[in-house]
Amino acid sequence: LNPTFAPAHHAYGLFLVRTGDYERAFEHISAAAELDPSNSRYAYVYGVAANSLGRVDDAVTILNNAWIRFPDDMEIGYALATVLRDNDQIESAATVAAALKSQFPDNPNIDALLKNLSASH
Repeated sequence: LNPTFAPAHHAYGLFLVRTGDYERAFEHISAAAELDPSNSRYAYVYGVAANSLGRVDDAVTILNNAWIRFPDDMEIGYALATVLRDNDQIESAATVAAALKSQFPDNPNIDALLKNLSASH
């Protein structure tokens, strides 16, 4: 494994997820995101992986920073909103969801998220 080749770290991290080795997978997924900060997919997977490991504060930070860097990436914004919602940060989640709605007005997943958030208030 070339230690500076982000695609290899990303692919190997995903492989390790499939084998159930989540901590080692996280190391490689985070390495990919750090080695290639211009890749929105790596940032998204990194944030989701942090959340899956129960590192909620890290996940929020990672996804929030990624959304700032990639404001047109619906998956990053949606992941951020759902992580916030799932951790009882409803107002913050609603703010992100409203921004997503303005960017992606015809997306039914965002509509469902907004409906879910309004029911949570």
